[in-house]
Amino acid sequence: MRIYRAFCLTLFLVTGVGAGFEVRDWKFEAAIRLPAEISSPQFVRLTLPDWVLANAREDLFDLRVINASETEIPYLIQKAETRTFQSTLPTSIINRGVDPGRYEQIVCDLGARTEVSNQVILYTQAENFVRKTDIAASADGQKWIIIRSGAYIFDQRDQTRHLRNLLVSYPESTYRYLKIMVWFDNGPPLNLTGAEVRREESTQFQPETAQARILRREEDPERKTTDLIVETAMGKQHFEECFLGISEGNFERSVTVAYKDYRGAWVNAGSGSIHRFTVGPALDESLMVQVHDLNQKQFRIRIWNYDSPPLSIRSVTLRRMPRFLIFNGTPGEQYRMFFANPEGERRDYDLGRAMGRLDLQKLPQASLERMAANRAFSPRPQEKPWTERHPGLIWAALALGVLLLAGMLFKTVRNVS
Repeated sequence: MRIYRAFCLTLFLVTGVGAGFEVRDWKFEAAIRLPAEISSPQFVRLTLPDWVLANAREDLFDLRVINASETEIPYLIQKAETRTFQSTLPTSIINRGVDPGRYEQIVCDLGARTEVSNQVILYTQAENFVRKTDIAASADGQKWIIIRSGAYIFDQRDQTRHLRNLLVSYPESTYRYLKIMVWFDNGPPLNLTGAEVRREESTQFQPETAQARILRREEDPERKTTDLIVETAMGKQHFEECFLGISEGNFERSVTVAYKDYRGAWVNAGSGSIHRFTVGPALDESLMVQVHDLNQKQFRIRIWNYDSPPLSIRSVTLRRMPRFLIFNGTPGEQYRMFFANPEGERRDYDLGRAMGRLDLQKLPQASLERMAANRAFSPRPQEKPWTERHPGLIWAALALGVLLLAGMLFKTVRNVS
């Protein structure tokens, strides 16, 4: 049995050595320019341009940030997205009252320290109501100005649902005093028991866009479709939305986006519906189809016309949210980013917990200088697999295995006899 285990270990053992950074393995590099405003080590944000995405691995595992001494610098890759941050401001209720027949009010004091607020949540035990709400603000508690009017709070219940909203948003304010007036609207007072004032901030990033060139258009009368074969300037661009420029009005069509895989088969990349209708002065339109991380340079857009005439497609625009590389930069230090190494392994740096504490929109922005060929690049020769380099050993191991199995079988049969 020991011999058998040794044979299995010899036959199936695969060895691998984890490699550190070797500058010769990367085809391209680009110098990183730190923002001038930083004066101490801190996290900075670098937007990955289209030429990095086009030349790096599709999963971006081969990116490396290196300092002057060729030491790896940990980093994180993060796709831009909307994130919301909420903070509660210290609030004192200094007045509650009722204007008979009109409204009830609650007055909040946010303290002498000026802080920005933009939301208030009211507290009440009342049920089944809809009330119009106004908010007034004052610096001294004497002169008031309306900063939000016509907002509504409500509590609606039926047998299957319970809808409740007691939050009112208003433009950002630094006033010390807030007066919330809840109108009776022919109903009883809600008997407000308190209020909580908040500030909500959202990070908003603008998407990146690229134009696609329409190579050819194909009409299929039997299928009742229009096919557009389109091409972008670069591949591996991680597109998420596809917009069609259309001249006509009053239409609705189904659209599918697909690309060819390595076998030549069409693979679905996204689908949706586009429309444009003008009713009186109102225009209702949506010309966008969501796609799933579209990385192919060439793909097909199929529009299902049904029995309607084909549409005139003027343009195709693709859109994605930016990809950020975030690392801790030290002023005065020189950094370079290396990319384009198909064998580059994924790095697992211990920066994951930092992401939840970083406001990406407020991070100083680093930038990349022009892409350059890595002068030290020396591609490794394509080494044949171990099995191809030592076929004799493989056959010897198989022969030994057969002999061992035959011996074990003979021994078992003899014992049974």
